[in-house]
Amino acid sequence: MKHIIALICAVWPLTALQAKETDRTFPAAQLHALEIRTAGGDIKVEGSNAQEVRVEIIHPDWEKCEISMEQKEGTLVLNAKNKSKWLWKHGCPSGFQVRAPKNLSLKASSGSGETRVDGIDGAVVLNTGSGNIQVQDIAGDMTARLGSGSLAGNTRAKEVKILSGSGSVNLEGLAGCADVKAGSGDISLSWAETPKKGEA
Repeated sequence: MKHIIALICAVWPLTALQAKETDRTFPAAQLHALEIRTAGGDIKVEGSNAQEVRVEIIHPDWEKCEISMEQKEGTLVLNAKNKSKWLWKHGCPSGFQVRAPKNLSLKASSGSGETRVDGIDGAVVLNTGSGNIQVQDIAGDMTARLGSGSLAGNTRAKEVKILSGSGSVNLEGLAGCADVKAGSGDISLSWAETPKKGEA
């Protein structure tokens, strides 16, 4: 009996430590997509030629946030959500910084955090309630929806769809069709070269 108690005492601190890891690495061989959701934290994604996904939690807050990282049928899902339903009292500030293979597709959503995506070749879908979005060197089709933030950067996407409630949109390097709408913000678009066909 003493041996069993000693074993439980030895395992418990290790389990608690594992549950609060601030960075992890996942093999990318079986992955085709990345999905990131935060309540109020920032999202930063950088594409690379590595065969793994490295995840670091930004501003980890274990009291206010419920943070999870798990693989689901070829998709790595990262989630930082509020522990409490009372958002104004227990807002979760945690976010993710990710370095992943550039060929993965990406879906990223944040309630009020900033989003930055750099060097992704797969399809990119971005959603934010009240945070800004910055993109660099996006090659896959890009879709973005913003409540009250601005979107800026450059993209080589063949197709771009953006809907902004009250923020500006400034994109350079376009290579194809663009469908951009803003409720009360300026729109500035420029193409790297005249596309063979398409519409804006």
